[in-house]
Amino acid sequence: MMSNCCSQIIFLMCLLNVVKIRAQCEVPRAGDQRILTPESIKLTYSDGDTATFQCSVGYKPASLRGSRTITCSGNKWDYSKLKFQCTKKSCRPLPDFANGRYTYSPEGAEGVLFGATATAQCKEGFRLLRYTARRCLDAGWDGREPVCEVIKCPPPPEILNGQSEETLLDEYDYEQAVTYVCNAGYTLFGDSTVSCSKNGIFEPSPPECIIKSCGALPDFANGRYTYSPEGAKGVLFGATATAQCDEGFRLLQYPVRHCLDAGWDGREPVCEVIKCPPPPEIPNGQPEEPRLYEYDYEQKVTYVCNAGYTLFGDSTVSCSNSGTFEPSPPECIKKSCGALPDFANGRYTYSPEGAEGVLFGATATAQCDEGFRLLQFTARHCLDAGWDGREPVCEAQCEKPSAGHNRVLTPESNKSTYSDGDIATFQCSPGYEPADPEVSTTITCSGNKWDYSSLKLQCTCEKLKVTLSLTAQMLEIEREKLELYRERLAVEKERLQLDRDRLEVEKSSLALCKKAEQKTESHLKPNCTTAGDREGEAGVVQEETGS
Repeated sequence: MMSNCCSQIIFLMCLLNVVKIRAQCEVPRAGDQRILTPESIKLTYSDGDTATFQCSVGYKPASLRGSRTITCSGNKWDYSKLKFQCTKKSCRPLPDFANGRYTYSPEGAEGVLFGATATAQCKEGFRLLRYTARRCLDAGWDGREPVCEVIKCPPPPEILNGQSEETLLDEYDYEQAVTYVCNAGYTLFGDSTVSCSKNGIFEPSPPECIIKSCGALPDFANGRYTYSPEGAKGVLFGATATAQCDEGFRLLQYPVRHCLDAGWDGREPVCEVIKCPPPPEIPNGQPEEPRLYEYDYEQKVTYVCNAGYTLFGDSTVSCSNSGTFEPSPPECIKKSCGALPDFANGRYTYSPEGAEGVLFGATATAQCDEGFRLLQFTARHCLDAGWDGREPVCEAQCEKPSAGHNRVLTPESNKSTYSDGDIATFQCSPGYEPADPEVSTTITCSGNKWDYSSLKLQCTCEKLKVTLSLTAQMLEIEREKLELYRERLAVEKERLQLDRDRLEVEKSSLALCKKAEQKTESHLKPNCTTAGDREGEAGVVQEETGS
């Protein structure tokens, strides 16, 4: 029973949902030119509902025929029966207004349809005051008719050295004209008449009144004129025309002319061809051809240098516009042979010294390094074609070998020069003999040095032994003499000591006597004469008696 109730409840709920879910259509599409009528605008559209269209603002039906209604079928609109179309409303062209007309945007037929713009444009000679543009709306053109007023111009400007033919007004209408005239002595340059233009100013610009012109002078034979001041003013009253001859000519007469009231004064200038005196001579060189007495403008002279010299500068000079040869003539300087590279085991010294030592006429003298001697090609000379001769040859050489130690060179080994590989042989000096006859007695020149390591010769002599023996005997005698001298010194030393002892005794005795003198009278004075004094007295007596 309970299950049946549940089944019935479920069935009823499903039935209710089916009733709720009915077919619906979305809001119908209208387009840019159509909209739904107010009564057709709803929140929901059910199956069988209808919707009716009308034209948007600014649009009108293209035709009175054709269905305007669509029907909701299920959940879709049936657009197949909708034949209603709309087109833009037309405001029609506006009539031209006073002194002007309209231009439309967009151009063509669209220019008078809904949304178009009509812009006011005044006729030439008028300018717009107000109501510039109008728009085509749903009810027609908006705005008001434009107002164009005639253009006015202020008085035209005054000009220097001239004025208008009539007295100037305070204001001029469009296209009203003013004519200018120049004062006496001046010529009008530009348009004499100006008019009030559509821009509200006089056009074209006023003309100028300029001083009378003498006109440009024609070029004369071999020359022309330059004017001061420059430009157009150079041919006006007071201007100056200066004669200038063509290149290669110089002015003889009538250099300047002046623009006066009646025209140019003076006469046509005269130009003559330029001549040059002979070109200058140069040391150590000369022209290729003999010099002439006179040369024409641009005539050329070419210099060449003597043998052993090189041309420095332009070899060719020309007769210039200044009547002298240009550029400056060249110099002929001694040719340079350049410094010679050092050769094997030697180098060059140059005469004269310094930079002159490699110039034409210089001498390069070969000089071998220490330990080498020159075999050939001692000197080379800088000639016109360069250094003559060939590269020197220096040979390795040893100096004369040193003997020493009672050794001398053998006669065949005693030479003035020794080359690489030469052998020198030694022997003992006279009075000496080899200590070992079997050892090496030779040395070899290796490059430029002697190899003394191979020399083993030692020399000795009998005389040396005798001399050594005599020397030993003499030393013994001297030793004995020294011993005797020592003994004598010892005796003298003892004698000296005895004298010292005697003096000490006498000094003691003398001291005792001096003390006794102080205690006794003079007639009781003891005899304090020392042994020394007695000896002195005896000497005096002996001297007096002559013994």
